[in-house]
Amino acid sequence: MAPVSVPVDPTPAGPAARGTAVPHHGRLFVTRLSSLADATGDPAAVGRLLLVAAGLAVAVGAPLLRPSSHTWLVLAVVSVVMAATLVVSARIDWTRLPRQATLVHPAMVALALTVLGLAAPTVFGPLVGVLVLCFAYIGLTQRPGTSVFALLPASGAYLVVYDELTAAVLVRLAIALLIWLLLAELLAHMSARQAALTRALRAAAHSDALTGVANRRDWQARIAAAAPGDALVLCDIDHFKAINDTHGHAVGDQVLADFGELLLGALREGDYCARYGGEEFALLLPHTSIENVTAVLARLHRRWQRIRPDVTFSAGVAVCRAGRTHDETFDAADEALYAAKRGGRDTDRIEPAPGPAAASPVGQRLHA
Repeated sequence: MAPVSVPVDPTPAGPAARGTAVPHHGRLFVTRLSSLADATGDPAAVGRLLLVAAGLAVAVGAPLLRPSSHTWLVLAVVSVVMAATLVVSARIDWTRLPRQATLVHPAMVALALTVLGLAAPTVFGPLVGVLVLCFAYIGLTQRPGTSVFALLPASGAYLVVYDELTAAVLVRLAIALLIWLLLAELLAHMSARQAALTRALRAAAHSDALTGVANRRDWQARIAAAAPGDALVLCDIDHFKAINDTHGHAVGDQVLADFGELLLGALREGDYCARYGGEEFALLLPHTSIENVTAVLARLHRRWQRIRPDVTFSAGVAVCRAGRTHDETFDAADEALYAAKRGGRDTDRIEPAPGPAAASPVGQRLHA
């Protein structure tokens, strides 16, 4: 059976993890840069910002370098191509493509610098520093190690501005490559770590620490998206207060943890469970017939009896349908649950069928 709640990322977030973290200013720097990607929503949008930033750098720097009329023509052609790339990028649905496809943005910047360098190396040579933006982009948007593949094209763009390969040029290139690589990999690792911590925090905020299932906050968001035909099940451990009073809260907590583990292991793929509060758990079974609900609850009772033969639970079932709110569906399941409690516990009840066919206010008994 597939898990029905989002697992918490195992990345440590305690003092041990903080002890290996980068200094505060470094974390702040990466957080600010990463927030740029979060604000735009995808690496392609950040890539378009890269194209704009590189274009602005060239537009500001080129007039100061006094290019010839021929060089201005080359610059105009390159600018048109980059503008076209920007427009095409905005029209592509990048979500259908792998993340690596967005590397076309820094590749276009490197290509543009190469063409400008070949056309007028002495004029556009100083603009080769724009390549650092490409590696910053790679570090923020790609997996660690990706920047290694950008070193070769970046080296080509760097070398075209020199007439000959002297020792001094090669030393400068080596230093530039080292700086670019370190920048990209540092940003990539720090961004990956931040993303892992963010996932862990989000999972922790929506899962119950004791039982491992979703918590009430997550349940509220999930039930709001429920559709007609979904079955809502409320499970309540019988005589739970007596368990705490007789055996202590540690035993009661273990019972809850065992029940959470039961739900995670016994529910079907696509089913959902959450701890609603105390000893009460809420289940949402999408597009499920009453027969399937009966089978699911029967399986839960059988497995629970093997795990905790001295503890029972009761359940109430209601079906989401058009014309009533989710709160009304929840109330119907809650009433069915109380009917199961009044009927002797260790049993399940379904809400009465709508209309004149309803034979009893306490609903149909599913399990005994």
